[in-house]
Amino acid sequence: MPSDDRVALACAAVRAPRETFRAALAATADQMRAFLTAQRGASENGRAGRLAAELGVFAAGRVDAGRLATLFHPAETRDPTALAAVDRACGVLAALSARDLAADVVNVPSGGDLRGAVSQALAEIGRAFGAVRTFEVVRSGGRRADEAAAALDAFPYARWSRGERRAAPPLVVMVEGADLGTAAALAEFLDGTQKIVLVVRGACAPAALVRLITPGTFVLQATDGDGLDRFAAWEGP
Repeated sequence: MPSDDRVALACAAVRAPRETFRAALAATADQMRAFLTAQRGASENGRAGRLAAELGVFAAGRVDAGRLATLFHPAETRDPTALAAVDRACGVLAALSARDLAADVVNVPSGGDLRGAVSQALAEIGRAFGAVRTFEVVRSGGRRADEAAAALDAFPYARWSRGERRAAPPLVVMVEGADLGTAAALAEFLDGTQKIVLVVRGACAPAALVRLITPGTFVLQATDGDGLDRFAAWEGP
């Protein structure tokens, strides 16, 4: 079967969780935008003006609405650096959600590093988790926004939490059959519910994935798309 057809089958098999992941990114980006809008509009003058209007004529000339506002409405505006980190995190999520993740394919060149390509692809996905962590730190009033924002450039799989490993979308990877000798190295990424579909170009060993067979891990090797439905339905890696 031509490789393009097999890639289409592989992408179709994992489309649902990929679309769910993309939709979650878009929704979280919307939350970030709303947060930024609210924070940037929460000035002291604005709070004092609202309180003065609520107190009415009785308070005019008698009550310092500005000081009173700080007692009942503590300053909400975060440090500009923290808000800039959220703004950048929002941009990361918006860019990732705009990608056609349902058709995304990792293409390993002939003689390339299969493990390295998968690691890089997961680190790119991890930027979404770094963005969420940045948002959570700032929204909770934490002071480590810069440290969290460092994960916006790349966030390697080894640093993901258990929850993040369960939320990550499946990967579809094209690789030469001759380069499958390093497939066993993918075991470090088979955790949570992580799924990896390898679309192989050319001939490969009869049991190239045998070293990945461990309890709780679904391993399938086929010459066509047969079995991908069971692969997609599996709740583990």
